[in-house]
Amino acid sequence: MTQAHQFQNKLVSLLLIMISIASIALMLHHPVHHEHTLAAQVTELSAMAILSAWVHGILIVMIIVYSLCFRYLCDSVLVSETSKIASYLLQIGNIFMIGAALISGFIYPSIAYNFADASNEQLQVFEALQSMAYSANQALAKAAVFAWMAAITGWCLHMLYSHANHKWIFAVFLIISIGLSVSLALQIFTLNLFGMTLVAGVFSLWCIVLGLYIHPHFSKFRF
Repeated sequence: MTQAHQFQNKLVSLLLIMISIASIALMLHHPVHHEHTLAAQVTELSAMAILSAWVHGILIVMIIVYSLCFRYLCDSVLVSETSKIASYLLQIGNIFMIGAALISGFIYPSIAYNFADASNEQLQVFEALQSMAYSANQALAKAAVFAWMAAITGWCLHMLYSHANHKWIFAVFLIISIGLSVSLALQIFTLNLFGMTLVAGVFSLWCIVLGLYIHPHFSKFRF
């Protein structure tokens, strides 16, 4: 491995680890809505619009960084047809998740802001738009999670058929990714704040494992 290649691996490794830790921290600070009446929800959403935009905007940037890191991994480290398919699935999932984040962080709060002084009749319109925004967000988020878990499954299969040591780690992630997909399909859990934090936690842990895997100082982990 050349010095330049070692530096690139180290850089991508650190990026994966840092943004994975940061994404979990952001999910723990995700805005939580407490109000139940429509008028109170509009007021609350308007007040939290800036925080929501910042949180989701940073998450979108992180998703883009994830895409770049995994593109490098599949071109230089995890080179196989299975890995390439997993990379495509990840990119598709990232597009879906960016769409879900745009709705939650920007579109939905903007809709609420426009109904700040709405009458009771106008709030009924807001309720319909709220339902549509929620349904769109959930559909995009679910599609993203299925794509992410399919990508992790593909990479785990790649690792299990490679010469990597500690294959039990990849076997565990294989079981978790399939288990989460099946559980979500059967609606055993939903993508509310807790469910999305759970998914983000699994995805972040997977990225940390890969970050350690490619770091030059952890070469014994790989071979």
